[in-house]
Amino acid sequence: MEKLNDKTLFYYLYLYHLLALMATPLRERYESRAPRFIVILTGEPSIGKTGICNWLLGYRSYSPTIDISTGSTEAGFFDSVTETSDCIYLTDDFKVNPSHKKQVNELVETLTRVGENNSSKRTARGSFEMNGSIIITAECLPDLSDSSLNRMVEWHVHSQTENWCYLNAISEQKEKYALHYLSIIRWIQSKGKDELCDNMFAAFQHYKIELQHEYTCERRVDAYAWLLAAYQEFLCKYLADKKIATDESLFKQLYDYALNYLKEYQRDIIEKDIVYLFCQKLCYGNYKFHVSSDSKDLDTKELGFADINSYYIEKDRIDILAKKIGVTDIKTLIKKLNEADLIIKDSNRDGCKRITHRGTQYLTYWISKDGAMKYCHKMAEMISRMK
Repeated sequence: MEKLNDKTLFYYLYLYHLLALMATPLRERYESRAPRFIVILTGEPSIGKTGICNWLLGYRSYSPTIDISTGSTEAGFFDSVTETSDCIYLTDDFKVNPSHKKQVNELVETLTRVGENNSSKRTARGSFEMNGSIIITAECLPDLSDSSLNRMVEWHVHSQTENWCYLNAISEQKEKYALHYLSIIRWIQSKGKDELCDNMFAAFQHYKIELQHEYTCERRVDAYAWLLAAYQEFLCKYLADKKIATDESLFKQLYDYALNYLKEYQRDIIEKDIVYLFCQKLCYGNYKFHVSSDSKDLDTKELGFADINSYYIEKDRIDILAKKIGVTDIKTLIKKLNEADLIIKDSNRDGCKRITHRGTQYLTYWISKDGAMKYCHKMAEMISRMK
């Protein structure tokens, strides 16, 4: 993902923490529509990821934390996560370690489900709810399903020197930092949680409409809509009541980053779309097809048949193209091609078209050349708009 400059990184983490302070009242009023994303800080070892989190949580006398660098048990996780209420739960130091990779990946998978679903979790030891937010620090993204990764917002830490300049300046004023959060909590009480929640939710809906144009990952759109809502309806209103001036350029910086993040993420989805990759290989990959009118036998190096309008890929040879784009599940590929209306279906033969050539019958996937080319052009145009 695009690298945050340090000021933006710190402000987004700060806004994420403000949302954590309102986790319970937002959940009580809006349930599944409340903030439901997890932040993962990635970066090289010793870049300052944990230090940044310690800065963020430094005003608290105790912050629930679990270190998963050498593995951790689910029981240990449940014990610590139940103590998380309206604050940040820090899952520190995810790294790829072959000796406990499966265990740690499963734990992070559990975190994404518990943290994102905003719901109670029932185990053999009873049930619990997590009424807070989660930050994970990691050297790289965990090897999880797309569904789990979509529940995360990744921010990359890339400058140790500049990060520690911020951290050192803040650490020298720990008491002021703690007083700042005490002032915020008192302000929340004076404003009334219900009013603040309603104002934030209205702003969230507004920014979601603005951000969701052409972006298909609703969870990530929601994440940035909530962060921007926290800036406008929480931070700015707090500063205004305290008669403290706001940085007018900061909101544009945060908003522009959200747009760029979503554009980059959407572009990445399109570029990895298996239907797009398949059509590219089919149209531009120089694969051999047997001319339907040719009287010769089908060659073993040919994927199937072709005429001026269509490709007829033999059912048993489509895996050759699939492997070239990294797809091993042929059923999923066929399903995606059908959803994109690229396969011309024959309902009598499980979607395949039967072709008889020199007395031999072949079951083939019938794909329009024009349809495959148009799909390539459509996706290429979408990618160009995302740049």
